[in-house]
Amino acid sequence: MVDTIHSGLASQLMIVPEVTYGTFVTPTRSLELVSESMKTSIERIESKGLRAGRRVVGKWLPGKATSAGDVNLEVNGIGFGMVFQHCFGTDTITGPTDTVKYTHTMSPTDLPVGFSMQIGKPSIDGTVQPFSYAGCRVNTWELSLKVGELLGLKLGIVAQSEVALSGSIPLATYADPAIHLISFAGGLVQAGGVEVDLKDFTFKGDNKLDVGRHMIRNAATIKQPLENSWREYTGTFTADFESMTQYNHFINGDELTLTATFNGGLIPGGTTSVYAVIITANIRYDGDTPVVNGPGLLGLTVPFKVSASGATDAAAISVVYTTSDSVV
Repeated sequence: MVDTIHSGLASQLMIVPEVTYGTFVTPTRSLELVSESMKTSIERIESKGLRAGRRVVGKWLPGKATSAGDVNLEVNGIGFGMVFQHCFGTDTITGPTDTVKYTHTMSPTDLPVGFSMQIGKPSIDGTVQPFSYAGCRVNTWELSLKVGELLGLKLGIVAQSEVALSGSIPLATYADPAIHLISFAGGLVQAGGVEVDLKDFTFKGDNKLDVGRHMIRNAATIKQPLENSWREYTGTFTADFESMTQYNHFINGDELTLTATFNGGLIPGGTTSVYAVIITANIRYDGDTPVVNGPGLLGLTVPFKVSASGATDAAAISVVYTTSDSVV
């Protein structure tokens, strides 16, 4: 007899692109979930009407509804083309090379219309309750890597609606994805053509979506969140203070090319790396000065920002995802 799991060990995450924003599609792509904080908040509209002798507010109606939160993942060498596409825009696929290797290239372009997402949240009785989200868009994202860890991706998601009513949308069938993880051991970061040995690396994107588009209409949910400012790409890395090279870039106000390559697994029985995430960006340094905190080795923390001083957004930043996936 198999014991029923009552905890987060039974959770699941599935997504699928939408054709029409806000129209839920049964998810078909399974992803491994690390953690999530998707929540729905519904404001309360309280009447200000006075009633003789009453000291307590008694009349109210439901108000604006907002569904949003973070979804934390570990980047996989398979199945993440669609994820990155919803972070950046169009996914241009070329290949195959080396028999099975496809290249997915993304830069800032129009975001896809949206996606449907379902999170299976186990209740204490052992039932995995389906929380289904329609009209999901990636507002922010963050890639991060530390020594001794796997490459992580945090998605800041805003959804049009959450449905969690029992039986209204059934739990989708989860299929274990093939796993090809990417760790710190496959990382290589170059700044201005010089390799930099790092202790940690963080790269963030903000798509600047207007997430508060509530209107006077027959719905308490938001209209499709649209871009309303320049997208912003920033990051930070921490290294040993080895020389004045990186500090001088900050002082001199240099713009330089950052290339961050994160390699994953190999073709079974082969030697060619198939799975990788490669970020190429034109950046400036926004600090910092190394400081002495005691007898230990000095460190250098470098915050940076992507600058689109070239002719195109693609010249400012692009992400290449190499995988055995022939489609998004």
